[in-house]
Amino acid sequence: MQITNKKFRLRSGANWTSFEKFRLQGAEALSSIANGVIATLQTKTGQYRIIEERDFQAMYGLARDVDRLRGGLRVVG
Repeated sequence: MQITNKKFRLRSGANWTSFEKFRLQGAEALSSIANGVIATLQTKTGQYRIIEERDFQAMYGLARDVDRLRGGLRVVG
């Protein structure tokens, strides 16, 4: 399944069906998670998405802006 977002241009990346498979790949597993790629880790306790730091910071910044704007906007016409 290809997931795409126009703002971030995110796409699906690696998919590990267990923590053990992820662990066995070691640092190589993390090196496959480049900017714009979302990896998926499925474990017995849940499903996790792993993203690169720049993508996280961009999303976090956008979320902060949305939270700030949610406090109220004034439209002057």
